[in-house]
Amino acid sequence: MVNQTDQETSFWDEAFPFLERLTKKECKFLLIGNIACKYHGLRTELSEVDLLVSDNQDDMMLLYETLHELGWTSKDREVKKSDDFYLSIPVQDGCIDIISKTPGLHFPEVYERAVNVKFGKLSLKVLHREDLIRNKSLLNDPRHLDEAIELSMMSTFDK
Repeated sequence: MVNQTDQETSFWDEAFPFLERLTKKECKFLLIGNIACKYHGLRTELSEVDLLVSDNQDDMMLLYETLHELGWTSKDREVKKSDDFYLSIPVQDGCIDIISKTPGLHFPEVYERAVNVKFGKLSLKVLHREDLIRNKSLLNDPRHLDEAIELSMMSTFDK
């Protein structure tokens, strides 16, 4: 939650505690989108966190519990939920987008292939590059297709 103090709260001051709480609760999720792109070598803006969360009932309950604990379910946060389970949570200078489905990805499979990455004191799962390429190539947005092509080109250099 944005603090109304003299000192400005940064994006990561809000996003990191959220990720930390989800991790401590053992909610199954993984980082996709910009952070996954950045991890796999693309230069991207990091003013958003995109999460793919398990649609398992227990994991959904842990997610909503965490949102409530942080006060992110109140009217001032304007958390939006759609039928396909998409939450967009505004945070300082960015947003946290949470989804349970996205083209080309089946959660249990991509969760097993995800890469464990240390972010400070947290170990978080990041979408595997091949799964990221598949997902980006299936999204209906030229920017995502460009990212898929660039990631594919980078993959050829890794072999």
